[in-house]
Amino acid sequence: YLQLDRNSLEGSIPSDIGKLTKLLWLMLDSNKLSGDIPTGIEYLKKLTRLGLSDNRLDGEIPFQIGYLEKLQLLWLQKNQLKGFLPGEIGLLINLAGLNLWSNNLSGNIPHYIGDLINITYLDLGENNFTGTIPATISQLEKLNDLRFNDNQLEGEIPPEIGNFQY
Repeated sequence: YLQLDRNSLEGSIPSDIGKLTKLLWLMLDSNKLSGDIPTGIEYLKKLTRLGLSDNRLDGEIPFQIGYLEKLQLLWLQKNQLKGFLPGEIGLLINLAGLNLWSNNLSGNIPHYIGDLINITYLDLGENNFTGTIPATISQLEKLNDLRFNDNQLEGEIPPEIGNFQY
């Protein structure tokens, strides 16, 4: 475990973080870290929790995060992350919680969000997502907390939302 959250650490996350291949948790929440999430993160194959929330990260979410097959919690809220949600996020079938609240993410909420079959908590609120709510969210049978508030979504609420089992 590497838990350095709730400090005043500054600068970027070292690219060599990927050398910690036995790491199960990487928690760097509530610091003053800036820059990109390093692409070397893909080598942390045993990682189950990744917490980078409440920092000053301002790059894009690297597609390599989708290669962390054992990841259960991904907390990236309260940063300044931009760009689209990478398609590889849909590969994280063990993910139980995804929090991207309060960033600058944009584009459509992708249909592959429905591939996160074990997710119980999904927060994409306070971003710049546009388009409609994908009907594939009906595939998220374990979901009990869904937050898409404060975006620029339009259209109808998909009738499939009535399929939730919570």
